[in-house]
Amino acid sequence: MKWYQSFGLYTVIHYYYFHLIQVYLREHLDQRSSSYIVSTYHAILCCLFQFYYLFYPSDQLHTFIYSFSLAYCLIDSQHLYQVRKEHKYATSMVLHHLGMAASLILGEVLNVHHPESTADYYGAIGFLAEASTPILNYIQFYHGKVSWKVKYLFALVYFFCRPISLTYCSYMLTYELGTFTFKMFLPYFFTLLNWYWFYKIYRKSFEHQQPEIPPRTPSPKTPTETPSAASSAASSTAPPKINQAATSLFESLTEEKPLFGTIKFGNKSVLKFHGKKNLFDSTSSSSLSSNGSNSDEIPLEKI
Repeated sequence: MKWYQSFGLYTVIHYYYFHLIQVYLREHLDQRSSSYIVSTYHAILCCLFQFYYLFYPSDQLHTFIYSFSLAYCLIDSQHLYQVRKEHKYATSMVLHHLGMAASLILGEVLNVHHPESTADYYGAIGFLAEASTPILNYIQFYHGKVSWKVKYLFALVYFFCRPISLTYCSYMLTYELGTFTFKMFLPYFFTLLNWYWFYKIYRKSFEHQQPEIPPRTPSPKTPTETPSAASSAASSTAPPKINQAATSLFESLTEEKPLFGTIKFGNKSVLKFHGKKNLFDSTSSSSLSSNGSNSDEIPLEKI
């Protein structure tokens, strides 16, 4: 069996294996939770396999690991395409997976046709970048509402496992080949992409540190208002219902109508008519003199 036949067969087997896992998880969990579990499962196994490969390399193990990751990239791309309307970064993640798939196929080709190359060794180091994926899935599962210590831990692990390790691998591959070729495009592309992501992760990790807001100083007291100003201010700030009631009362008191009253002078009772226009107009009112001459008096006995 040729290398591409075994590589393709392994990929199909792993693809069906991931499909069965997703079907089983979606029977008990929602689609989002099952996706995070499968992603974490793939990341942990990749780290364990590649760490073992660093000490005990073999072509069969290399093919197994690369086809395993290729199958995951394909099935997760299919899932992201189905939920692209609900997932904010679905399109960018699909492009990321497709780029990873191309890198995996290229790595398998280099391992077969250039066995003397150390590309498989640096590829194994690059695969250790998956060590940050379980922490990332944990943060995203809770929508970022986790402790700041978890975010710091993720930023630290991400920094060493992705930008630093990928920069080292890209540099060593370029040094080994002696020049920059088209084959180095994908490693350098993912290296720069991870540096950009680390910048965004670093910014996100420090979001919990809000700047302290200085206490507000009390405004100086205004000088004492005059009674008229205070009354006008009070009336302007009074509720509408109170204003309406005060206006109605004032109009009823100032309405132009006669006012009758009973006044007693000794043993006599008289009906006193006041010719006021309103209670607040002192100039038009009829005042009662001491002898009663200025008033219109009608004895009650004559009524």
